Amino acid sequence: MSLEIERKFALSTFPADEIRNGNLKKFSTNLIEQTYLAYQPTQQIRVRKMVNIQNGSATYTHTFKEGSGIVRNEIEYEISKELYEQLITKINKQALIKTRSVCQLSGMDSYIEIDQYEQVPLIVAEVEFQDMEEQKQFTPPQWFGTEVSSNKRFSNYQLWLYIQHLK
Repeated sequence: MSLEIERKFALSTFPADEIRNGNLKKFSTNLIEQTYLAYQPTQQIRVRKMVNIQNGSATYTHTFKEGSGIVRNEIEYEISKELYEQLITKINKQALIKTRSVCQLSGMDSYIEIDQYEQVPLIVAEVEFQDMEEQKQFTPPQWFGTEVSSNKRFSNYQLWLYIQHLK
């Protein structure tokens, strides 16, 4: 089981100006559909379909996450399209859909994942770190906005639960 160390920030807008002025370099854009198969307050099992918008290639993953806040345990591995579709059919729930831009901030080694959600008016920036020291030393740029790392309302799982009631 690997450790995921991640901070999340609510953005007011997509940082197109930061990309234009060279402060942020965009590497890829993916359309993500994720659905939770089993869930408890601090444990979730999900499947995800991720389509690279540039070339149309798709990957499918199965993920177990445990914990909450900045540090969580995670097991993630690739699965086949057929298994993904079988699981999606059995669970029969609406997927959480988001567009993810993978970027890098000038002068920073870590990548920033900027998620724009389709079903809710929300844009977040997530930064994953190698260790707690790197996380502590990170100073977010002003355009990141409010940190929501420990606010459960901004977790993908809570957003997924919310959209189940919108049907």
